[in-house]
Amino acid sequence: YVDQAAGAAAATGNGELVMGVCGSFLCVELMRQGHSPMEAIMAVLARVRNSYTLLAAHQVALIAMSPDGAWASGSLRPGFSHCISDETDTRTEPAQRVLLG
Repeated sequence: YVDQAAGAAAATGNGELVMGVCGSFLCVELMRQGHSPMEAIMAVLARVRNSYTLLAAHQVALIAMSPDGAWASGSLRPGFSHCISDETDTRTEPAQRVLLG
């Protein structure tokens, strides 16, 4: 979900968990309210945790970016990784924060 005034967020994992809390939309709305990308991601993940009886196989992960270019990644459980490209290279990194690690 993207709103040029508030930011962007992408989610992956168990889609029914993400859709049940409108994860990407919620993340962007939290950034609109002044939360950093990481704060917004962790709030969405907490909402997922508090809204469902999670199984060990359930995974949700988000990447978010604010209009000023600040970004973050987080996941419900370990195992999510993402790619980052900058002026020097492209690399794969684990989620910056894990809620249920």
